[in-house]
Amino acid sequence: SEAPSPSENSDSRQWEKDNDVNNCRSCGVEFSLFTRKHHCRGCGKIFCSACTDDRIQMKGQNAPQRSCYECYLDHSEISEEEKHLIDSLVSQVPHATSVRCVERLIIIENRNRHKGFLIITPTIIFGANKSLSKKITPVCHLIDLKSIRVPSDSSLMEIEFGSVGETFTIQLDTSKRAKLIKTLREAYYELTAGSPCDINLYVPEELILDLECDIEIPQSAQRFKILYFALCSFYSITPSSDAVHYIETLFKEENIEVNLQECPGMEAESSFFDVRPFIQCLGMNTYFRSVIVNDIQDPSVIPELCAMLQKNTSLTRLQISNVTKNTNKLDRLGNAFESTTRNSIIDIIISNTNLSKAIEALTSAISVFTHGLRILRLSDCSLKAKKLHALIHDGLMKNYPMALALKEIDLSGNRFDENSSEIFQRFLARIGPHSPLQRLILRDCNISWIHIARSIHLFEHLYELDLSNNALSEADIQLLCTTIERVPSLQKLGLAGCGIKQNSLEALSHSLSASTEISALHYNLANNSMSANCIQALFGPLQRSWMLQTLDLSGCKINDSVCLTLCSAIQATRECKLEKLILDDAKLDSILLSQRTAHLVAESLCKTLQSKDCIKSLSLSGGFSVNILLPLFDMLKNIESLQELNISNNKLGDSGASALASLIRDNRSLTSIICDGNNFSLPGFYAIGLSVKLSETLLHFAIPWNDLTQNIAASKGKFKLPATLMMDIYLRLNANKEKNVYSPFSGEVIEKNPVSLLPIPPVLVPQVLVDQLDDWEMEALNLVASKVPVVTSIPVQGIDLSKQPDVAEDESKDEPPSYPSVSIEESSNSEDASLENEPPAYLEKRYSGYVEGEDDDTN
Repeated sequence: SEAPSPSENSDSRQWEKDNDVNNCRSCGVEFSLFTRKHHCRGCGKIFCSACTDDRIQMKGQNAPQRSCYECYLDHSEISEEEKHLIDSLVSQVPHATSVRCVERLIIIENRNRHKGFLIITPTIIFGANKSLSKKITPVCHLIDLKSIRVPSDSSLMEIEFGSVGETFTIQLDTSKRAKLIKTLREAYYELTAGSPCDINLYVPEELILDLECDIEIPQSAQRFKILYFALCSFYSITPSSDAVHYIETLFKEENIEVNLQECPGMEAESSFFDVRPFIQCLGMNTYFRSVIVNDIQDPSVIPELCAMLQKNTSLTRLQISNVTKNTNKLDRLGNAFESTTRNSIIDIIISNTNLSKAIEALTSAISVFTHGLRILRLSDCSLKAKKLHALIHDGLMKNYPMALALKEIDLSGNRFDENSSEIFQRFLARIGPHSPLQRLILRDCNISWIHIARSIHLFEHLYELDLSNNALSEADIQLLCTTIERVPSLQKLGLAGCGIKQNSLEALSHSLSASTEISALHYNLANNSMSANCIQALFGPLQRSWMLQTLDLSGCKINDSVCLTLCSAIQATRECKLEKLILDDAKLDSILLSQRTAHLVAESLCKTLQSKDCIKSLSLSGGFSVNILLPLFDMLKNIESLQELNISNNKLGDSGASALASLIRDNRSLTSIICDGNNFSLPGFYAIGLSVKLSETLLHFAIPWNDLTQNIAASKGKFKLPATLMMDIYLRLNANKEKNVYSPFSGEVIEKNPVSLLPIPPVLVPQVLVDQLDDWEMEALNLVASKVPVVTSIPVQGIDLSKQPDVAEDESKDEPPSYPSVSIEESSNSEDASLENEPPAYLEKRYSGYVEGEDDDTN
């Protein structure tokens, strides 16, 4: 290559000598006899012929001169014709809108270098060839951006995608890396502002320019919508306007719980709603705190839910129930918990779902949780004794800092044996003196009460113990009596279906009356055979010290004799505090029951309510004849203490509907009525509905849907739902609620453990518990201590764990609405419950010392 004249290049020092260069400065090809050297007239560097096939106009030269591509870029601008071609290409890309940035550069594909353009829109990136006739890279989505890399001592730049989909990298050669990096960061910022999305920057500090875009972080609903549409674009699916409306409604109602069953399109028959972008948006959200997956038949929900949990750091409650499809993939749930060190889940609620194949992964995750669990509810999960033994031994007992925060343990519907009962007893004995446990639910699980009874009294805060549907021997009952006397905090006792006999009932009542601390007990004796003598045995000792607040005798085969004895016993009680009486599924609907006896039963029930105005709720669902309920309705018109009445499933017919309508019109105290399953016809429902429409006290009225749908089906389309009347009922109930203070018996459920805003920190393990641990438990505690500094009050493996570590400043989270019933757990000792920080504006992880080929995703 000949040297230029001074007019071509005024700075001769920039002109490279031929003997100093053996490879092309751009593509790296080695020069030879057939590959000649060519000087760029712009920069003076030596390139091959292919890399200097561009021409630029030089000062003092009439004709365009040979140049390298970088000098060509410095001396040229995008023409109007090229802009038109760019707009044409963008219009062919689905979901692409305006053009944000266009840069000429070299795109490297499989070591082939293509001169062309990188086109960036607000949501999409792709490369085009030099003539702008076609795309030369796949269309990539900004929402999928994972990292940006600039190898040291190189003009190369790599843009990696794969945070949502499969990994793909665009490799570029350009001198305008700083400008491109800034543009990509600003575009990503605008798309994800306020959400905990992040990108990894493997870029020298000098190439990271300050962002100039001043973007106002959108409201939570709008932010969810932006991300949802971006993900729909990524998956090339049509966004669901119903799903967007559902989310907007939740924000409007200040509801921090997402119930997928309530989201339109999640019905079993639906096929139009693709859940992937919707659930993945939850993974990027910092507003919602709870997700409910109940009776969802879409097989894609469980895998997507597990993938979402690997990213989300704000959810504190996960509730799954009645899942029948893809249960074999629920092991991903445990893997998600274990792989995400920053997950905030404190309530694990899974019911009626087969976890036999997933419990091993869940057990492993529980053993390494770095924060406390509040609720562990695994009811009816098909767990056999060995699985339960592993859950307790390899999960709970290997993570006492987590287990000592538990307020509820529910393992109902699974199958214990002697060994699993014994290990559960050891676990309860370990945590008992130091635990805030309030609810221990062990229904129908074959638990050995003899094993665990000796540990129950250690729980000072235990208010609910449920052993329903477990066979209890007389020896078990004696142990239970001793336990009752030693647990003064007890408020709920469940012994339904335990085969309790007369002597056992009397012994239990003696123990209850002997306790001076128990003052308001919810006593569930459902599905135990009751005779008149049993009622006397139950009530006799309680006359001295009455503490029953709720008495449930559902399914106890109550006949006329038992009912009359029960009413007499309640009436004879001097200091009765009974508020709720449940007599469902009685044996008082026989056609052999005489008119006189039926009237006597009705009269006895009414006298009980008159003499004991403390009774606010009466449930007579199933097993009561029309000859009892019709006169009872007439008698109840003048009872002013009763607020809640349930007379469902009694097949009353239209005569019962007429009598109930009359009761609703004349009574001035009822706030809640449940009456479905009574074979009401449409005229019967109209009679009741018109009375409800005029009621000034009702706050809750359960529409008898079973009766209505049965009538409509029988009419073969002749009758339709009375929509106008149902709307009138709805408006009347809402108007009454606005005028009246909510009654505690109006059907409003006050949850003792509402959805939490923050995770619970791991609990300090007391020295006295540490001294009791076996070697394998101590080894597990040391392992947890290596991950969570605040674990125990003694040094473990040379670490002083009694000192509170400095809390690093973390990305702030989007603040949910004011939620009066939600409080930060007492164990957290945190005064900052308001989450006053602004949501994260932009998250980046910067790595200045990047070397090509290193593993970039260590987090």
